[in-house]
Amino acid sequence: MSEIPNHPYFFNNNLKAYQLLIAEVIPKVADSFKDDANFSIWNPTAKSGQETFSLLIGADSKLRRDILQKIVVFASSKEEGDVSKIREGIFSGMEVQKGLPIKLLLKYFEQLPDKTWKVVSKLMGKVTVATHDFSGEALDKKHHLIFAPDIFASAGASEESVLSHLEAGLVPNGILFTISECSPLSNSDKWQKHESDGFFYYSLK
Repeated sequence: MSEIPNHPYFFNNNLKAYQLLIAEVIPKVADSFKDDANFSIWNPTAKSGQETFSLLIGADSKLRRDILQKIVVFASSKEEGDVSKIREGIFSGMEVQKGLPIKLLLKYFEQLPDKTWKVVSKLMGKVTVATHDFSGEALDKKHHLIFAPDIFASAGASEESVLSHLEAGLVPNGILFTISECSPLSNSDKWQKHESDGFFYYSLK
């Protein structure tokens, strides 16, 4: 199985993982919480925004409209520079060439006079951004799904601290989509492991 790399790319060289997330996992979780006003996704490994916007691009292209209308994404990073970049939604020509097909580029970005590319407003309107450090206090906010492919590698905190933040950030029976198996989650009695097509995700009991 191809691992999602730590450096930022659109769709992270792993389109198959996004396809599974959007075609199978998100509809499954959203239908479980269909009576909730919003369907909240937390992307705590957002880096400079490629994960967040790849998720929204894929969702807008493939997800059922009733679910898409309810999606809101909270993107976070411990780096202020990352948070500013996500909030602006502007990428260089080099950045958008990394993993983003031209058809999606032209549909979901507009080119600015300086030749940079800005994410279209209908996607930007679904994103809220803030700094978050896994070594600090957990956020007092509950989400239906956490999309964090390399969470234990990139969080910069102890496994115990990361686990407490993830547990605090999900509603009961919410899903953490991690791509690969994570032993701290597999060995915890608070999480149930699921596998589909070689990818892993966990539900909070």
